[in-house]
Amino acid sequence: MTCASLQELNFDKYLQLLCSLAGCQCPLIVFDSNDELVWTSAHLHPESYDLFKRSLETEQPQQQSNFPENILEIQENHRIAIQNLDFQEIGRVGYLVTLIDGGESKKVKKINKILGDIAGWIKDDYLLVRELNDMADELTARYEELNLMYSVEDKINNYSPEQGRDVLIDLIEDFWRYLDIDSVALILLEKELEIKGVKSRLAEEFPDPSQLFSSLSHGVYALLHDSKKSIVLNKTTDPYWQDIYPNELSLKLLAAPVLDNKAEVCGGIIALNRDCKTDFTNSDRKLLEVLADQAAAAIQANYDNLTGLLNRRSFEHFLENSLLSARDKKVTSALLYLDLDQFKIVNDTAGYDAGDELLKQVAHLLRNAVSKSDYLARLSGDEFAILLQNCSLKDAAKVANDLLTLIKDFRFSWEEKLFDIKTSIGCAAITSDLVSNTDLLTKVDTACHIAKQQGRNRIHVYQDGDATYAKHHKQTQWIHRINHALEEDRFCLYLQPIVPIEGSDKSELHYEVLLRLLDEDGQAVPPFAFIPAAERFQIMPRIDRWVVQNTFSVLNELVSQVHDKSILLSINLSGQTLSEDDFLYFIINELEHENILSESVCFEITETAVISNLDSAINLMSILKRKGCQFSLDDFGSGLSSFSYLKNLPVDYLKIDGFFVKEVVHDPINRAMVESISHIGRVMGIKTIAEFVEDDAILRALATIGIDYAQGYGIGRPRPLNEELDRLLGSKRYTFAEQR
Repeated sequence: MTCASLQELNFDKYLQLLCSLAGCQCPLIVFDSNDELVWTSAHLHPESYDLFKRSLETEQPQQQSNFPENILEIQENHRIAIQNLDFQEIGRVGYLVTLIDGGESKKVKKINKILGDIAGWIKDDYLLVRELNDMADELTARYEELNLMYSVEDKINNYSPEQGRDVLIDLIEDFWRYLDIDSVALILLEKELEIKGVKSRLAEEFPDPSQLFSSLSHGVYALLHDSKKSIVLNKTTDPYWQDIYPNELSLKLLAAPVLDNKAEVCGGIIALNRDCKTDFTNSDRKLLEVLADQAAAAIQANYDNLTGLLNRRSFEHFLENSLLSARDKKVTSALLYLDLDQFKIVNDTAGYDAGDELLKQVAHLLRNAVSKSDYLARLSGDEFAILLQNCSLKDAAKVANDLLTLIKDFRFSWEEKLFDIKTSIGCAAITSDLVSNTDLLTKVDTACHIAKQQGRNRIHVYQDGDATYAKHHKQTQWIHRINHALEEDRFCLYLQPIVPIEGSDKSELHYEVLLRLLDEDGQAVPPFAFIPAAERFQIMPRIDRWVVQNTFSVLNELVSQVHDKSILLSINLSGQTLSEDDFLYFIINELEHENILSESVCFEITETAVISNLDSAINLMSILKRKGCQFSLDDFGSGLSSFSYLKNLPVDYLKIDGFFVKEVVHDPINRAMVESISHIGRVMGIKTIAEFVEDDAILRALATIGIDYAQGYGIGRPRPLNEELDRLLGSKRYTFAEQR
């Protein structure tokens, strides 16, 4: 509890009570436990006070046997009564004194009793004030904690490049300041990030606090990792100290785990106080846990989960800041864009765990190679970016060449396999004439793409008037054409039949839904002309939503009018769409809004898209499967690790890569691959579909192998959706439209 002060009490009322009950004017004097005067009645004559004080200091007052022991005689017929203000828990806090003139025993004892009663009431008052002080302190602490939490939440929700600071460092500084911690730091060993935001008041004992936390970090991390709970060590004799730091430290420790998006410990926040300070409380523990949760949210929002580098969202904040500096302060910086050249080879030959490990090792290489003042990010997949602050284009090109050599000399080892890793790098200056982040990223991405086209393992520096860039820039015009087509509803759907092969069920109508773009003259543009640009410039999610909505709008028409066969429409989804958090809810809402028979919906996803977004894909597939939807895995077999992950995917169809199907008649290796996929499909209860079936010879070979379905020009060419519906439904179609 908080100590109260006697000076906080109102003694005037007790003086009036003393005089009233005694029936005479009695002075009242209050001293603290150090014999310092706290309060005295106004009508006490100075000579009386001096007499009492002098007698108390220089003479030994005489206790008389016919009076209580707290009654002392200081002069003839002058006595004092003393009543202590003491408590069992905290001891004496002071005492009361009154002067009694005259020697009548009855009067002396009466006034002494009254003073004793008043001392009891003052003690009650003192305890009440003390309790109120405690409540005020508690409210102040809670208010400060709320301020801290609001400040933390505000920083996370409204973090912007204008702040120009790292949000994690801000969090640590707030905690250090609000709770008056001696030293605090955030460690993120799993992210391979440096210790961040070290704040310390331990300079005298530990001149280098970062070194102290480095010494403690592995031991603390091990405890947090094992328990996944916060830890408090208020005693230096606690046995856990030996696990953390072998040498004796006169410190108190509080630590809370920081979790990643899979609820695994990736680091922790460590707070230290000197041994002479008060113990860490349960309130401190809870507050640090909240702060650790907020730090985890900041990490997940701003850092790549695999490599610990900045993610695209966070990196673009710093990029925007550099653009502002270029415009306002004429400061030139540079941007590097790196794309690994052999990443797919590692994935296909060694598996996706190897690919993840490669990305982490490359991130570690780059982190150690760039300056502390620069910003390094993983933008997506195997693409990295580096913001070189206050750096000319010439110097940036030199840095890029050094990185090119660094990665070229690197050898990636995985399960006794060695891989040569190379990269292509685009380089561009950040100048005042740039319009936006998008403008800058487009230029540097294009420069990187040109480097790949020119033979890979090289850099390309973007320059104004670059002819190569101008040629490549024409490809970006598809962005505007696609966006205009979406706004003007100039996409149209085609259907291509997927038919059962001999011996399979023929009581269904199964189509793949295909997409065409109508140009300004109404001519159909095939998907290979615009889909690569849509994927490159992140437009596929909008296109996929358009396809889903328009397919669902006609699906009920088919189901309600075709009674003798089941209907299944297969809709393609891109990898970009799978990674969108709200796409699953979009699908569910569309199913419910259109009252769709979900068993008639099949979503077709390429093998590459699934693996690139494995967690998102499995989550979406599992939930929609429970609602009755089906799934087809497209281009199956294109990766050499195809079979390794198949058992974890809830798919209904395997669509064999057309590369194997086209040569199945003449190429024994391709035939063996198709046979293997067919066999694994039968074992797992998954139907198989062969695409690119162009003639009867291929169809007969597939029937012999045991493939369930066929699709291709030899089976049926894609037809506009409206034409196919007219063929199937005829006049029924228009009757249905009128009913709607």
